[in-house]
Amino acid sequence: MCFLLLFAFSLITPTSANCDDNYCCLNADCENTFGSAKPYCNGDRGLNCRCEQKKFRNRRNVGQCVSLLQNGMRAYENGDYHSCAYKNGICGYCGPVAQDYRPCSKNSECESKFCDGRGHCRGKCKPRVKDGYKALKQGVNWDYNSCESTGHGHCGYCGYGNDVGMSCSENKDCKSGWCNGYGFEKVNCGGTCEAKRADGEKASNPDYNSNKYDYNSCIYGDGHCGYCGPTTEGGTCTGSSDCDDGLFCDDTEISIKGCTGTCKPIIDDNKECPFKTLKGNDSACKSGECMDFHHKVAYCRPKGGFLPPMSCTEDTDCSTAGHGYWCLDGGIGSIGQCDECPRKCENGCHAW
Repeated sequence: MCFLLLFAFSLITPTSANCDDNYCCLNADCENTFGSAKPYCNGDRGLNCRCEQKKFRNRRNVGQCVSLLQNGMRAYENGDYHSCAYKNGICGYCGPVAQDYRPCSKNSECESKFCDGRGHCRGKCKPRVKDGYKALKQGVNWDYNSCESTGHGHCGYCGYGNDVGMSCSENKDCKSGWCNGYGFEKVNCGGTCEAKRADGEKASNPDYNSNKYDYNSCIYGDGHCGYCGPTTEGGTCTGSSDCDDGLFCDDTEISIKGCTGTCKPIIDDNKECPFKTLKGNDSACKSGECMDFHHKVAYCRPKGGFLPPMSCTEDTDCSTAGHGYWCLDGGIGSIGQCDECPRKCENGCHAW
């Protein structure tokens, strides 16, 4: 009976003595034989491992001495990181971080810092996507952590802004700063990134049934009457502020719609200027004063007043520079002419 117990005990007790060649039961067997060259016993170590070649104790379930594994290699014994050169690993592979296409559980475990998939070792490390290319998805959502520009992407594409021709929902989605689309069309990336338009070009009119123009489509973000930038000569306008430098808006017509005027060159002194709602259009003159005479005619009045023989309606229309002038034959309902004051004033000469 004792013999049977000893026999059974011998079958379950590991034996490390006399392991020959490259065989082993424990790491110590390898260290004793090979030192640092092959310090790890790869195989069924421990129970039922027999190295002695004695009666009833023949070699069984022995391992083999091997060198330690480098980073990126699969660890022995289903993830024993003692088999790794640096004694660490991720999801069964040696190394402090997992290389591309190795299993992972989270982004921080990957060399690329992106783990495609989540859960315990159910993901896979992948290279990050270059800007301008489609980001990877986690379920139904775009995962912009998959992008080289970590966390930055728009409408499924990686990067700080989409190029012309790519989809968008708002202006900031585009490198150009303009997402062409209108209202609900732009929702869920239904718009399109387009290049902004230069001054003088037609601004975008996304709602074709109205006069609502999108001046965000212009390079400088402003425009007038459907065109980008200040209006050039001959273009339509609502007021002189719409026109480029050196021009005024000849908008003598009255319209609630606006944009019924035309940008024209500013008028010199003493030249006829247009009316605007029964009043001279001051913005039409270089001097800033368009003087109308009884709503019949108007002229650009120089700084200081008109000189002879310009028209007038009262003395103050005429210049006082040097010596006095007065309005000869001017008055209520009549248009006179600037003239020098006579030496003797008669019948209402009030000039200086």
